[in-house]
Amino acid sequence: MFAFLLTHSTKADSQALDQYKLLKQLVGTWRANISKDTVEIWVGSRYGKGIILSSSYIIKGVKSPLFKNTICLDSTGRILMGFVLWINGKHETWIGTWSTEKTISYGMVDDFNTDTGWLEVELMFGTSTPRRITKTCWKIDGPKIFERVYVKIK
Repeated sequence: MFAFLLTHSTKADSQALDQYKLLKQLVGTWRANISKDTVEIWVGSRYGKGIILSSSYIIKGVKSPLFKNTICLDSTGRILMGFVLWINGKHETWIGTWSTEKTISYGMVDDFNTDTGWLEVELMFGTSTPRRITKTCWKIDGPKIFERVYVKIK
């Protein structure tokens, strides 16, 4: 599916989408319940034409930073690219596209090398109030790992 994602991302359908405008959907504060005592918070803010998404866990009332995800478009304006910096100093990269106005599909890869994909992710933006993002992750050509719902809280 990852190879399909990159091939499909160059088709006219994704070219017609205003991807800069669509990125703005990530702006705001989002909350996902992880377990009884743990929530994940995303804070998305604009940075020029890109987005910086800061994530933290709140475990038993104590907030701890998790990662920062810097999201931008490539020079063609069609391909999304992300650099994730974890609090421990490790990093991950991803490449993807808006497949519809409400869906981002991307693959986690090593240092933007598309031959090294190891995880497929889909973010689906709901239209209900409050706004929701459903994040689903699969191993490449494998089973679903998890699905999580983020609710916009501000």
